[in-house]
Amino acid sequence: MTEIPRHKSPDSLRGSAAIEAKPKLIGARVKRIEDPRLLTGKGRYVDDISPHGVLYVAFRRSEHSHALIKGIDTSVAKDMPGVFSVVTGEDVAKLIKPVVATSRMKNYQATAMYPLAVGKVRFVGEPVVAVLATSRYLAEDAAETLEIDYEPLPVVIDPEIAMLPGTPKLHDELSSNVLLERTFARGDVDQALAGAAICVSGKFKFGRKSPVAIENRSYLAEFDAARGQLLLSSSTQIPGVLRDCLVELLDIPETGCASLRPMLAAALAARDRFIQRKSWFACCPGISRSR
Repeated sequence: MTEIPRHKSPDSLRGSAAIEAKPKLIGARVKRIEDPRLLTGKGRYVDDISPHGVLYVAFRRSEHSHALIKGIDTSVAKDMPGVFSVVTGEDVAKLIKPVVATSRMKNYQATAMYPLAVGKVRFVGEPVVAVLATSRYLAEDAAETLEIDYEPLPVVIDPEIAMLPGTPKLHDELSSNVLLERTFARGDVDQALAGAAICVSGKFKFGRKSPVAIENRSYLAEFDAARGQLLLSSSTQIPGVLRDCLVELLDIPETGCASLRPMLAAALAARDRFIQRKSWFACCPGISRSR
């Protein structure tokens, strides 16, 4: 066995080619600084924040993967005790701009995404109506009373079939179901395959995955009347990006929105992107103030 010699410090051998690899975290004992507050119950997550008069929201979600929304009866829910407001996609569309992801990729087709479905549902579980109430349980009970009239549309579950011309489109305004195309190429692929000793090909299907953290996705929206500022506390990895997106969607100055992130109980790379439901919570104070 030959021992690899350690490099000497560059400070002692200044001008020499020898460089010492100074360990910082790898292989070193690192003192944890977050344990005391967690072990003593002093951790502060979004769910631990409870301002006076807070309202809770429950969503009535789509049972269809592709259907038109022909009508929504909210009368029973609105008359239930503790219900503050019942909001549909048409209502939200008047308060906030849709989320539109941009891209410089070739032939990219952008899609508008509202916090609640507007006119049409495109997947099972898509939020259609939101109920604001004084407790989570009242909101969920009221959401169950909503009557939604759907007109089912053709469904395609095979992605390869969905790309074919003439297939029912999920977004009617687009030319097809293909949002973007991208080609990865490097070197002479045909020559490499022709000269290979063995060529293996196959068709592989991967199932859905869902990172599940200890803490649910949590959002709390408040309006600071004294500062004229929206405060959104959320379990996110990107509070700065979230603030920038909300400023644009709500059409307010940058100083009119603050995105806060209390403690985060794991993320597993699932909370580093903007999803449309976050914009819903941001417009909740507007619903409360306009009532």
